[in-house]
Amino acid sequence: MSHMNFLSISKLIMEEGFAAGNFAVIDKFIADDYTEHRFGGTGGTGELKSAIRRLREGFPDMRYKLMNHLADGDTLWTHYIATGSQTGLFMGHPPTGKSCSFDIIDILRFKGDKIIEH
Repeated sequence: MSHMNFLSISKLIMEEGFAAGNFAVIDKFIADDYTEHRFGGTGGTGELKSAIRRLREGFPDMRYKLMNHLADGDTLWTHYIATGSQTGLFMGHPPTGKSCSFDIIDILRFKGDKIIEH
């Protein structure tokens, strides 16, 4: 699989999975034995979907802009900027209505067209 395909999959997951809540892209592009290293996660699509639901509950208008990327072998590094307003409960905090933006650096390892590690 080419590095451009890896990037296309990453963008679909951010734009369709995270921003739009379309879990079909998660099922299609995340391996069943996916390993998650961030925030003490263990992996699996169920855990990822749960994290997306919580994020979307707090920031339903969150959008993701790809700033840069680099690929080598089966690995893709991406830099996104996320922007949204907290209009729902997030990590126990009531809605503030305030906008925020933050940087996201992801390191994704692929096997074929599936992400197997993050």
